[in-house]
Amino acid sequence: AVGASGAQSAGSFAAVGGSGGGVLGAAGAAGVAASAGNAAPVAHEDLGEGDGKDVICIGDSWMLLSVTGIQTGLVKASGQPYRTYGAPATQLLNGQIPNQYASAKRADPDIKTVVMTGGGNDLLLTGSSQGSAATSQIDKVTKRLGEMWAEMGKDGVKDIVYIEYSRGGTNEKNVNEGVMKVRPVCEAVTPARCHFVDSDETIHMQLRDGIHPTDAGFDALGKTIYELMVKEGMRR
Repeated sequence: AVGASGAQSAGSFAAVGGSGGGVLGAAGAAGVAASAGNAAPVAHEDLGEGDGKDVICIGDSWMLLSVTGIQTGLVKASGQPYRTYGAPATQLLNGQIPNQYASAKRADPDIKTVVMTGGGNDLLLTGSSQGSAATSQIDKVTKRLGEMWAEMGKDGVKDIVYIEYSRGGTNEKNVNEGVMKVRPVCEAVTPARCHFVDSDETIHMQLRDGIHPTDAGFDALGKTIYELMVKEGMRR
């Protein structure tokens, strides 16, 4: 399973890599329109560095395994006190990961960047990791992620970073199917920008147990995500 049990709650189906971002958002859309009219494209406004309070992390044991995870690596790389809600063994479809987002909104609704995983435990912990059961569950996960991302956009979130799991472990077929289905949904998100991150481009199959990255892998993912946030002008 993608984790044991956790205090705050989190999701799964994550990945990190160099894909820069999905939908451009309002500024990016204006740039595309301007480009179509042979005008110079409008760059996405750099939202800059804040006090860390409007950046949150949600997800499962890829976000927080015990004392390490993507969110700890990201906090280390950024030096910022981001709000972290990720917890082991949490699922998307049973409401645990959506509830992490809801908890963050209750604490402070001013959220500009969401870094998240989610969906892995919905297969691993429910006996839905084989054949047609896995395909059906991945379809449900994809639909629920799209709903969450639409909600985030309505709430004023500017950027979503979704991290896909590694293909190097015991779930290569399911991860590949997840990539094919989740990536285009991420890329279609509006008005927020959704950035799909492929973890295999960063951690190079550094898995401790066939599922979870090593401590060094978590730190590498955190560093990669922060560099993406800087490159893409996200709030950070």
